Amino acid sequence: MTELAEPDLAGTFRLSSIKKDTGIFAMIPDTGSATPNSSAKQRSVNPLLCAVVLIACIIPATHAQPQATPPPTATTQAALAPVKEIAFDVVSIKQNKSDSMGGGARTSADGVIFVNTTLLFQIARAYGVELDQVYGLPDWARDNHYDIQYKVAAEDVAAYGKLHGAENQRMKQAVFEDRLKLKVHFGSKEVPMYQLVIAKGGPKLQEAKLKAPDGTPIAARAKMGDGMFKGRQVTVSGLLNSIKGATGRDVIDKTGLTGRYDINLRWAPDPGASSPDDATPDDARPSIFVVLEEQLGLKLEPTKGAVKTLIIDHIEPPSEN
Repeated sequence: MTELAEPDLAGTFRLSSIKKDTGIFAMIPDTGSATPNSSAKQRSVNPLLCAVVLIACIIPATHAQPQATPPPTATTQAALAPVKEIAFDVVSIKQNKSDSMGGGARTSADGVIFVNTTLLFQIARAYGVELDQVYGLPDWARDNHYDIQYKVAAEDVAAYGKLHGAENQRMKQAVFEDRLKLKVHFGSKEVPMYQLVIAKGGPKLQEAKLKAPDGTPIAARAKMGDGMFKGRQVTVSGLLNSIKGATGRDVIDKTGLTGRYDINLRWAPDPGASSPDDATPDDARPSIFVVLEEQLGLKLEPTKGAVKTLIIDHIEPPSEN
């Protein structure tokens, strides 16, 4: 069954000038008026005192009155206001016992409904890991399918629409902690993966066109599917998920390429291929390994690396509601 990913609901430094009326010169004692008969010693000024006065003139007066801070605007008041933490008002978790292999998600302003999903998928999404990075989950949580609804109260709809991905994840984590008595911790594990490097002969990527011939800006976009990737103004790192899907391994970008490119690739789908030798597609299209090297001048090299894992410490079946 193909799981559909849920869209994310989505100093000013003030330098004060020294004013002449700061009273600094009052530090010089009055020596009286000099007369023609005064001696040179009487007319001379103590050089140490002059140095003190000079330094005092250079250093800004500490007693200068600071300028008044302007009152906060409505915008700053809104930005400084405490953010209200919201929670799902309605959560429904019902086992789907149909034989259907299809599933998906329906989003709305106040929440989302997943049809024929697994707890493995939901937990992995909520904690930001891949499905194969979840360990310790019992078979029933991996195999059983559920229809799950998350819904916020009417007064929280506006705030819910402004949440970022991490905040939305935290809301789902709270659901699982309550309904499944879920307890987890993060770890790491060294696994086989690939590093994407520049092949011999150099990169062959086509620099992206940012504007049409008439000067109209060209929007960036990407489309990916089973055995295909087509994108405009995409980065090399934007390819990594498609390469992972084609090889079954995580991919690290080691190309050092930072530009944006127009890319159009088609390869023979073969998720079981973990090396160029294993890639024996049934159709005439080349494997992902060949396509990357011949069309983009990039190469996949096997390596090992650490990935974040989610370890399940405790989980209970959800009660029907």
